[in-house]
Amino acid sequence: MTIIRIVLSSIILAISLSLYSQENATEKEGEANSGDSKTESPSLKRLKPMEKDWGFSFNLTGLISDLKLEGNEDMIGNDILFFRHYLKDNLALRLGLGVRSVSNSTIRKDSLNSAFISFDSTYSRFDFSISGGIEKHVGDFRRLDPYFGAQLMLEFRGKEKYEWDEIRNESPTVSTSITNEKTVEGGTNFGLLGIVGFNYFIAQNVSLGAEYNIGYTYLKTGGNYSEFRTETPSSGSSTSTKKEGSLEYTNSGFQINSTANIVFSIFF
Repeated sequence: MTIIRIVLSSIILAISLSLYSQENATEKEGEANSGDSKTESPSLKRLKPMEKDWGFSFNLTGLISDLKLEGNEDMIGNDILFFRHYLKDNLALRLGLGVRSVSNSTIRKDSLNSAFISFDSTYSRFDFSISGGIEKHVGDFRRLDPYFGAQLMLEFRGKEKYEWDEIRNESPTVSTSITNEKTVEGGTNFGLLGIVGFNYFIAQNVSLGAEYNIGYTYLKTGGNYSEFRTETPSSGSSTSTKKEGSLEYTNSGFQINSTANIVFSIFF
């Protein structure tokens, strides 16, 4: 998939440059025929966004078999809403916002010899991410829109909470109930990226393009955790155990995103 995206982004850039050359030649010919280069033809109305405009961007995936639009992603793959706001005709803010709430449950029932076992588990977590940056658009082209910029990304990963209950019915009168609860600290992710990309406007305020980035990322997940377990037999007293510890994962360094995203953008 990495090679396919790089090839496709290169093809889009090559086609964009070819179309730009043809269009530029057509415009010059039209100006020469009209004798007035300062008069703009209605067919040459501005295609790019302007100061105060807003825009949303999506990744174009499945170009080989299943074409579809998908949201942008943060550093660990969560979907985010990504948009731009033009401060000037050639200067835009990059803004990203992502919220993810995970809540999964599993129910399972089994039999082992004469015993009947039921198992019920839940998992929950809440993540939040925000990013901001700036991009400078260069070149006085009508359709082709090269740009470069920088972006800061922050992500806050919420606590992970596991709960699972198990009931073992060994006979109609003998059973054991087991309750477990585990909580793991979340984490913080940070990234500072340099960006280079281009848009090619296929219609007014609608473009296709590609984007690459390189920069420093720091990922930290985990930390302290605690686990409680309680066993309650049908006869007798309950027993409880508590376990605490620390489990942490960190990763940092400079990375190059060579999997260029094929980007579809619309502005208003």
